[in-house]
Amino acid sequence: MSDQDGLEYQSDGKSIELADALKPLSGPEWEQWQFGNEDELRGLAYVRYWDREADVVILDEEPRAIAWRAVVVEEDAGPLVPEFVSWFFVGGLQEPIEHLMTLPEPGAPGAPDLRMVAPENLRVPPEWWNSGSRVIRPAAEKRPEVHGGGVRKGEAPRA
Repeated sequence: MSDQDGLEYQSDGKSIELADALKPLSGPEWEQWQFGNEDELRGLAYVRYWDREADVVILDEEPRAIAWRAVVVEEDAGPLVPEFVSWFFVGGLQEPIEHLMTLPEPGAPGAPDLRMVAPENLRVPPEWWNSGSRVIRPAAEKRPEVHGGGVRKGEAPRA
């Protein structure tokens, strides 16, 4: 998973290169996380921060992508382990990313505005955090501060 060039996966019945699937997440506004190490990579996560929300995509070994828009609240440990989300999509490697990229910015007409409790599968799994985590590409834009027990950029959530 760490070497994205040339890796092909079957996703929803079609062959897709990982680099092509991840292309929408390659912009400077996306922070990229790696969980595990080069010998045993657990997964990747991508985060795009808005004012009080964040778009998140995690990729595991299935290959599967899970995407959500986290609602950042003071009591939250951050968008990678959200308490609330306003939207989510679970699917093959490409479809969740494609659907996320069509969402309007938070607060814009048509943007999801319903706050729901995040199901357990809309979190970076604890075993990923326990295997080691690091930001491998920080977002170019400054992330909003999260208060009240929140996680600052590059930190793992508290247990």
